[in-house]
Order: sequence, then structure tokens, then C-alpha cells
Amino acid sequence: NYKLGEPAGPSGVTVAVPTGRKVNSVEALSPDGKPAGALKFTMERERVRFTLPGLDVYSIAVVKLAR
Repeated sequence: NYKLGEPAGPSGVTVAVPTGRKVNSVEALSPDGKPAGALKFTMERERVRFTLPGLDVYSIAVVKLAR
């Protein structure tokens, strides 16, 4: 977020998944002091879609693939 002091709202995210792989979970990590947690997600073909909650500085999404 380039506007410090003004939290950014929720953001929809779409990430490509390698062919033939499935997603086990998606987790949000952030230094904003908010608890990290599992995110609800959907799979559409070779893409995973989820929403990152609002943020103050930045967030990282960890997409864990099935083996």
C-alpha cells in the first residue's frame, strides 16, 4: 500500500497453478499486526482465486500445492 495511514480494502487475486496440480490451502501473512490465517479459495481450471483482506502495508499469500 503506497498510502501509509490509509488501509487498502480487500483485493481479489487470481494465481496460475501448474498443470495437473491442485491447491491444498491458501494463507495470508502480513506484518500489519493482524492475525494470519487460512483463506477461502476456489479453483477454476488451472487458476486459484481468493480474496486478500484489507491491509495497511503489505500482505503475502502462500499457496500450498498438493503433492
